[in-house]
Formats: sequence, C-alpha cells, structure tokens
Amino acid sequence: MLFQRVRMGVLFSGYVLYSFFEFAKAERIRKTKGKEAWQSYVRPKVQRFCRRSFYWLGMKPEIRHTERLPRTGAYLLIANHQSFFDVNVVLGFLSPKAFLMAKREFQTLPFFGTAVNQVGYFIDRKDPKQAINALRKAIEHLKEGVPFALFPEGTRSTDGEMNPFQKNSLKLAYIAKVPIVPVVIEGTQYVMPKGSFFAVKAQVTVEILEPVHPHDYPDEERLNHWLFTTMQAKKKEMENEKSIH
Repeated sequence: MLFQRVRMGVLFSGYVLYSFFEFAKAERIRKTKGKEAWQSYVRPKVQRFCRRSFYWLGMKPEIRHTERLPRTGAYLLIANHQSFFDVNVVLGFLSPKAFLMAKREFQTLPFFGTAVNQVGYFIDRKDPKQAINALRKAIEHLKEGVPFALFPEGTRSTDGEMNPFQKNSLKLAYIAKVPIVPVVIEGTQYVMPKGSFFAVKAQVTVEILEPVHPHDYPDEERLNHWLFTTMQAKKKEMENEKSIH
C-alpha cells in the first residue's frame, strides 16, 4: 500500500510538472491560432493523462455499453459523483471531447484549476450573474455540437450513496434540445474518496444507460425524478453484483 502511494505520488508529480508546460503551450495556441487548434492540441493530452491515472494504479475501468454513446452531435452526459476520478472516467474513457463545469472553489487547487481551464470552466453558485454566464457557455457548446458533461448532484458523495440532483441541473438539455446520456459509476469512491488526497487501487465499473430526450417528459421535475431513481437502482444493482463476486 505504501509503495503504491509513493509510486503514484512520484508519477503524478512528474506528470503535473510536465502538464504545466503543456498547458502553457496550449494557452499560446488558443491566443494565436484559435479555439479549434487549441482543442485539437489539448484534448488528446487530457485523455491520455486521465487514462494513465488509472493505469498507474494498476486499474482499467470496466466500461459497459459504449454503443449507447452518440457517435456524432451534442449530448448532455450526466453521472453520479463520488471522487475526483469521476472526471478522469468521463474524459479518459467516455467522452474525451466533452466540456465540463466545476465549482468555483476548485479554481485555486494546484493543477486541477489549470486543467479545468483547458476542458471547461468554473461556476460560482453564490454569484447569480457569473452562474448564468457559465450556463450560457455550456449552452453554446451544446448548440455547436460539442458534448457537455455534468454531475447533477453538485458535489461528491461522502459515503458513496447518490445525493438528490440539484434543481435546474438538467435545464441545459431542454434549452439546447439535446439528448441526455445517463452514466452510473461504481468504485471510484474507494480509489479516492472525498476528503482524501491519496489514491489506491480498486475495482471501478461504469455503465452507460440508454439515452433519453428531455422533451419526452412534460417537465424537468419528472425527468429529474426518473433519471435519479433509474441511476440509483442501477448503482445498487452494480454494488450487489460486486458483493456477490
């Protein structure tokens, strides 16, 4: 266990140092060559890092039903949230071109804040004007045909159980008129639980559920309830499956 943590720390520290140089280069590309060239440069590097963060620990997540992910066009990917590694699951194995949103509090975190600036942006829920601007950016991405990823619980679970979805968290899909792809992640809470800065090896399983279109539901409240109960039931099923094995 100690050796694994030391090894992960050394690898991660080295990669963080390397990434700062890469992100600096990415910023120069954004300013001189535009958004398309910037994203073409940075996306493969982010995907590679997200995958390696699992491989360094001797893990490879089991991803089920990748055929359910739309091959073209925009969609809103939603997932339950247990760990920082959930972001690595999404950008490394599910939707490497997706933009995402993070809480403003994370902006000052070393490396994380810099990394999010390359693949998303921050939202300050205490500042309504800033929050509206962040949501407008998300809608722009979706209308441009770019996927967007969201954790509708709003924060990581402390015990692995799903928290209720935040109100209006699915409104993006209604406004942009895009399908929602629900994803259930099980196991990342053991890799790096909330409050921990150490990562350990654990079994991680990810199941992609059937996409749904928001306009098949009369209002967001009913869609919210259906998605939450469906994802919660699937998570319980995955937990039981793991305990049997």
